Amino acid sequence: MSHPTLLQLLSQSSALPSIPRVVSLVLKELDAQDPDPRRVSALLSMDPMLVGRMIKLANSAFFATSREVGSVEAALSILGIAKARTIVTAVALGNTFRSVPGIDLDSFWRYSLNSAKLAKPLAASLGLNDSTAFTSALLHAIGELVLYTATPRAGHALAGHNVFALDRVEVQRSLLGYSFVEVSGAFARQWEFPENIVHALERQDEPGEDDFFDPLAATVFMASWRARTIELRMDPEAMQAAFPEHVADALGLDMEKVLHNDPGAWAST
Repeated sequence: MSHPTLLQLLSQSSALPSIPRVVSLVLKELDAQDPDPRRVSALLSMDPMLVGRMIKLANSAFFATSREVGSVEAALSILGIAKARTIVTAVALGNTFRSVPGIDLDSFWRYSLNSAKLAKPLAASLGLNDSTAFTSALLHAIGELVLYTATPRAGHALAGHNVFALDRVEVQRSLLGYSFVEVSGAFARQWEFPENIVHALERQDEPGEDDFFDPLAATVFMASWRARTIELRMDPEAMQAAFPEHVADALGLDMEKVLHNDPGAWAST
């Protein structure tokens, strides 16, 4: 049974969900040179459910705030623009993909958030924008959800393959001719994320392709690789055998530090 090509997949009206208008307007305001908290609050008031979920997430242990967040204005003040943007993005993604047959969403979001948490300190240690790295890593596998939602047959074909497997890209390309990598990039472009994030998602599987090295894509690669080894519960010996030396070397990372230290220390000398 044949599967749709990447072009056919992306041309389906239901394949790439449109960003909710309120979220689009909020993200545009948050990306402004001098975001106006009052305008952000006014825009979000158009969707009370979004506000409620945003405040709930802002108060979660994940963001470790020192005091309770009770309003959008407080979230912006306490968390800052970068984290507020991440919260809006996370809530929007959660609302868009409420149920995906064939994917355990709890595990998927745990893995995605873990990738983001690993990417953030690694990026900072490399002199990259850590908020951009966080968002890129959070989004890097979103193409998986799009694939399973838009092409159920592809989900059935991949049913016997672990979604966190290190050879996930190769298996998908052998079966479909493309992978979640290309779809994630297309999704980010559809939702009008900054070009550097779109580019990083498109090149995450091979950040040095075409003799052009993309350090943000490489950061996403290393963070997601390490997050996958955690999901797979790989022991140190297995991780050493599968260690992506070509990407680590390009970033100046030491294998022992990647396997045993916090990501902020991976690039230390």
